[in-house]
Amino acid sequence: MEGPEFSVDALVYEGEITICGFADRHIFFPPYFIEMGHTIPSNQPPDTIKSLLDVFCRGVKALGISNGAAKGDIKLSSKGPMIGEIAARLSGGFMSGWTYPYSSGVLPTKGAIEIALGKKPGGLEPEWDWVCAERAFISIPGKVCSISGIEKAKIMPLVKDVFPGIRPGVSVIFPENNVSKCGSIISAAASREEAVNSAENAARSILIRLETSNEATNAFLASEPGLSSFPPDAFTLGAPLISALSALPQTIAQKADKQLFPLFHISPFPEFTESGLKDYMGRSVQECLDAVRAITGFELPIRSQNRAPLGRSFWQAFIRGGYQGAVYYLDSLGCGDG
Repeated sequence: MEGPEFSVDALVYEGEITICGFADRHIFFPPYFIEMGHTIPSNQPPDTIKSLLDVFCRGVKALGISNGAAKGDIKLSSKGPMIGEIAARLSGGFMSGWTYPYSSGVLPTKGAIEIALGKKPGGLEPEWDWVCAERAFISIPGKVCSISGIEKAKIMPLVKDVFPGIRPGVSVIFPENNVSKCGSIISAAASREEAVNSAENAARSILIRLETSNEATNAFLASEPGLSSFPPDAFTLGAPLISALSALPQTIAQKADKQLFPLFHISPFPEFTESGLKDYMGRSVQECLDAVRAITGFELPIRSQNRAPLGRSFWQAFIRGGYQGAVYYLDSLGCGDG
């Protein structure tokens, strides 16, 4: 079913359906369809939302849910609204317990408990109208060495919650389902732009360094940019950039003396660094390079006289794995402390 997807939470009491949230879902990375976040309320036109909710409510009634909760994933396809899922429960992510309460003041979980106790749910009228955004942060395959930025993210403006799902020493994969992501950020604000920017900036501020000599990471980075559909490259390059990449000078192959490593520089790749491309978390090339420098502690100028170059293989690792790939590459040369 091609088209945008939406998440719906509802409570049902004596056959009456009360919608407790309608959110835009942000789905990426087919064929696995990973939700990198959701934003509530939706920015779809009211008539579109009404048509989607009409189909949802008809589905709830067809299933015979007369008392309890109902959660739906609804697609807006070229044939109109289509049901992906309706379950007799509240949402399993953050919507029913966090993002809808932050955006409206309504507590769907409390209402579901009241229904389970045979009581009519109360307090289902929104008390305010804010926007809440949830955004995930992810990793390339490997084993976590360290995580930085968690505490910084917690105090960023408008951030409500930071939910890390990993710790040093655990293995991570590029997500193939919604429980294999590394964590989530939730923010709330008076405007959609503020809420979205807050959550996305906070998610990008969390940096995950991987242990070296890892087979999964090695296998991931061994795939040349442009050849793998899943897991995807951090940066998607077109044919001209791939050709420009292949023309770069090769990187030093031997391991480096850690004390001498500041004497190296990154070979210029202006076709890429000035392309305006962003990785799958929305980081620019410059932001990723800044992350590499912050994690490793090395200056790594793009151009410098009398310094040995980090060329094609460095940029391949960077393009394939983003800042993580570049840091792993440098650590594998013996240049960092990862």
